[in-house]
Amino acid sequence: MAVLSGAADVLRLIATDIWRMDVLRAVHGLGLPDCWVGAGFVRALVWDHLHGYDEPTPLDDVDVIFFDAGDTNEAE
Repeated sequence: MAVLSGAADVLRLIATDIWRMDVLRAVHGLGLPDCWVGAGFVRALVWDHLHGYDEPTPLDDVDVIFFDAGDTNEAE
């Protein structure tokens, strides 16, 4: 079983995943304020790495969350 010893290892793992980096660039390009990508995006990658999977676990979606302090209208 593969080992990850900390956040730096997880960041390196993400940096080597072309698809995830493309997703992160796309989300960054949206220019959303206070923006986050949901944890399943990382969890699946770490799980696959730790278990030595050759094929990535499919993701049904990528959750993107943001907060715009300048627009607190409940309808938005």
